[in-house]
Amino acid sequence: MGALSELEPKRVFKFFEEIESIPRGAGNMEKIVSYMEEFAKVRGISCEKDDYNNVIMKVDGSNGYEDHEPFMLQTHMDMFCSKGEGPGYDFLHTPVKLHLDETHISAEGTSLGGAEGIGMAACLAVLDAEDIPHPPLEVVFTSDERPGMMGAMNLDTSSLRSKMMLNIASNGEGKLYAACAGGLDVICTLPVVRQEHEGFLVRIKVHGLYGGHSGLHIDRGRANAIMVLAYQMYRLFQEVTFYIADIEGGYMENTIPDEAAAYLIMRTKQDAYDAIDFIRDFSKKVLHVYRVSDPDISVDIDYIGEDNEVKFSLPPLDKHSTEKLIDALITLPNGIERMSPDVMGLVESSLNLGILRLDKTSAEVRYSVRSAIEYRKVSILDQLKVAMKTFGGMAEGVVDIPIWYYKEDSKLQEVMLRVYERKYGKIPKFMAVHAGLESSVFAERIEGMDAISLGPEVRDISTPRESLEIGSVGKMWELLLEVLKEL
Repeated sequence: MGALSELEPKRVFKFFEEIESIPRGAGNMEKIVSYMEEFAKVRGISCEKDDYNNVIMKVDGSNGYEDHEPFMLQTHMDMFCSKGEGPGYDFLHTPVKLHLDETHISAEGTSLGGAEGIGMAACLAVLDAEDIPHPPLEVVFTSDERPGMMGAMNLDTSSLRSKMMLNIASNGEGKLYAACAGGLDVICTLPVVRQEHEGFLVRIKVHGLYGGHSGLHIDRGRANAIMVLAYQMYRLFQEVTFYIADIEGGYMENTIPDEAAAYLIMRTKQDAYDAIDFIRDFSKKVLHVYRVSDPDISVDIDYIGEDNEVKFSLPPLDKHSTEKLIDALITLPNGIERMSPDVMGLVESSLNLGILRLDKTSAEVRYSVRSAIEYRKVSILDQLKVAMKTFGGMAEGVVDIPIWYYKEDSKLQEVMLRVYERKYGKIPKFMAVHAGLESSVFAERIEGMDAISLGPEVRDISTPRESLEIGSVGKMWELLLEVLKEL
């Protein structure tokens, strides 16, 4: 028996535990797709897989619902892969290890993939059951939601007949989403020059930050490890001259970076010792600023030795490129650009500096830009273009996710309102969210699509602290069944 076998609803947690045993990060879809295909084959369910690893299953309506309009259930198969500090974790081959307490399910030292995992499990539980009333169903499992919703963006929707859909991949018990921000992934590239230097190596590492999902947590005032590192280096460069040998931070555009590190070559051993003293003293101010939002933040600086004791594959940056990169990093915008004037407490526009990498000829910074206003999304890109041009670089928008606009005449909202009020004795609120949802893609691609997104309660989503509230799964499942019956 599985670790979750006694949890209710049993049929949902059965599939959830099976799904969690399958490595399924973005770009690693083969095993989970095979699992989906085998599920359909055993049950004689119509199943199609496209070249982008999207899977579509279709079933007829249950007894008495055969002639009803088709309805779509949709979620994505990939999970966000995030691990804590310590020994490496192989997300390509190793299943997440589940941890169960009285109220929550989490993973040991990694993210859980709880929202979309429960979404898949709920869809499979409906398809597997013979006692659940439902209209004809088109169940769409998309691939590679992170980054850029590439599965949904490349899905051929011409075979889909549904004009209503539930996206089961969002987060928040009792929260029904009917609109979301659009997104734009931006790559900023800054040319650099490398030059041989001999000297003494130190490493600055910023770690222990809270991180989080940039669509859900950008308004929490949390530190961005790349920005903290950049400012440490900027102030240090005013004290001693050094050359960047290597630098990196973050691992996904849409995640607030929780760690970043740089290797710096100092010209003398005394400079190295002075740098250590300066950063240790200066970092106290950083720790004080983020003592509430990131109580475990640390800024470490260590003496590594002479640079010939640590072999880098490439020479370090020259002085001009070092200074130019540091100046660019502390100049580039990051965080909330504008709060919504219409909805109290909702972020309208933001950008998250999520990834920093250095290669042979350039430094690359990757952003996730979000906005509920198309004009603002474009204007933030223009701002990045001008900023990068100032430093001799460039910025380019590479993946453009549509905005999901609120539908005033939503029949699905009417159905869910009746069901929710009847079941819980209160009127639900249909909300907008700053995070991106694949509903936006389907609403743009399928004329007249009427969509709602829902999901269980997941804490610290997309971080190693992620946990799924067990009780919220049952409530979401009951709501789903009642909506299918009402349809």
